Amino acid sequence: MTQKVAPAPWHLKGQGYVMVVQLPQQVLNEQSFISDELKATRRGHLAYIAFADYQSSDVGAYHELLYIGGTLKFGQKRHLSISKIYVSTQDSIDNGQKNWGIPKEMAHFEVQYGADNHDTIKLSAPTGETIAQLSFSHHLFSFPVNQYFGQD
Repeated sequence: MTQKVAPAPWHLKGQGYVMVVQLPQQVLNEQSFISDELKATRRGHLAYIAFADYQSSDVGAYHELLYIGGTLKFGQKRHLSISKIYVSTQDSIDNGQKNWGIPKEMAHFEVQYGADNHDTIKLSAPTGETIAQLSFSHHLFSFPVNQYFGQD
């Protein structure tokens, strides 16, 4: 199958969830998928997890789950940096790597939006092993977010 070529910038439309979680320092320091050479630079008491259900993008519709385990030092500056990211399509993997060097991994996503304001997301590895199971209940308001990923 021919790979879809999608140079930056990308225009994405969809919906999702962003979670901010406080984790034990040992988990943040040792289980945040950070390379050995950057582990000592990790700072912060929070991790960030985002799920996106992109109905349209430059590589077509796809799902994404990403993890940020705090800030890392690059040169003289600190930045939030994605240390683990799963997506549902090969086109997202290939173009994300080519455009931004993002090491995306393939996963199977089962997404159920419930009429009772209860949504569930299950990720499985290509081997069938469960990676994550998330359950959300929303009762407040929602707001649209349009993302633009450029060449910067």
